[in-house]
Formats: sequence, structure tokens, C-alpha cells
Amino acid sequence: MIKFFRRIRQNLLSENRFSKYLFYAIGEIILVMIGILLALQVNNWNQRRQLAGAEQLLLKELLSDLEFSKTEIEGAIEGNNYLLNQYKSISHTIEKDFPYNDSLSNAFSSLAFWSSPYLPKSSFESIKNKDLKIISNPEIRQKLVKFHEYTYVLIAEDYNKMEWNFSQTITLPVLLKNIHVNVDSGNSTPDDFEQLKEDRVFHNYLNQLIVLRQGGLSLFEKALVEIEMLREEITNEIKS
Repeated sequence: MIKFFRRIRQNLLSENRFSKYLFYAIGEIILVMIGILLALQVNNWNQRRQLAGAEQLLLKELLSDLEFSKTEIEGAIEGNNYLLNQYKSISHTIEKDFPYNDSLSNAFSSLAFWSSPYLPKSSFESIKNKDLKIISNPEIRQKLVKFHEYTYVLIAEDYNKMEWNFSQTITLPVLLKNIHVNVDSGNSTPDDFEQLKEDRVFHNYLNQLIVLRQGGLSLFEKALVEIEMLREEITNEIKS
């Protein structure tokens, strides 16, 4: 092809047809420029296609992580609601001045426990390492950052630390002082329930434990709302 164009130029010059040569040369330059622009467009299109493919893959990984987190949080809500009802059964028995009954054994056995979800964030970290802008939708990008760098931290770090510290510094001394654990059955029973009913320190402890657990449940419920919104938006983004 190059030899063909060169032969045309040489023929025009040899025939002293300079004006036609100039016109032809300009046309050839324009063709070359069009070819370059077309090549750039194809290259840009390929890059956009590759980025779109990478974004789709990351969005699907994010969706998978969010679905896992949803299941984990729902499980933690169910577990903590059960524990909260156990604590309230002790509180109700004390407030009504009812005698101790064996059904409270599970409640006293559960005082040192809480349920916390495992929330994966590997897909989000992968996006951060590449560039958050690979997620083209700015609203999704903003909500992802809020969930993983605020809500995630509240649940996975702050809330767990509060529960752990409360368990070690408050619950454990209360249990050691007032609760007997049967090694064979694993059941826990108060040494003297009637005395415990009059113990204001134990009342305050139980109320604080209930408040702490209710705060955790409220946090989990808000996280579920965020996850549901993100899942819906990411699903729509993948479809579009």
C-alpha cells in the first residue's frame, strides 16, 4: 500500500503536475490523520471495555460480600435477641419478686455471651488498592466507602471492643461473686437468688448489659438497611 502511494506521488512529480501533487499530499495526510484517530478510538474503546469488564467483576464480588454480611448480621440479630430475652427474664423475675425457677439457668449461663457478625471486606480492599474510581457510579462509590470505613468499623471493631471490655471488667467479676457453674452440666445458678434480688449493683449491671445489647441490635439493624440499599443499587448497576 505504501509503495502504491509512493508511485502515485512520483508519477505526479515526473509529469510536473505540482498542484495535483499538493492536493494529493494533503489528502494523504488527512487519510493518515483519520487512520490515527480511528486507531485511538479503537484503543480507547478497548480500554473502556476492559475497565467496564473489571468493574462488573468487582461489583459482583462486592455483591457476594454484601450478601454474606447480610446473612451474618441477621444471624447476630437473632442470637442477640435471644440473649436479650434471657436477660429480661431475669430482670422480670426480680422486678416481680418471683422465686427462682430452673428456666433461669439458661439465662444466667448466657450472661457472658454475645453474638457478633463476621463482615468480609476483601472486595472493597481490592477496589481501594486499584482505584475507587473504577466504580463509575459516584453514589455507589460513596455508599461503599461509608459502609466499609464507618459502619464496618463500628460493628467489627468498636462494638466488639465494648462487649469484650464489658464482659471482662464487669460481667466476669459479677459471675465470680454471685454465680455457681456446675462443671458436669455447664448450667449456671445464682448462689443466693433472694439475696441477688436485693443487690442494687447486680440490678445496675443487668440494666447496663441490656442497654449495651440493645445498642448493638440497633447498630445491626441500621447496617442491614445500608446493605439492602447497596445490594439493590449494585444489582441494578450490573444489569445496566
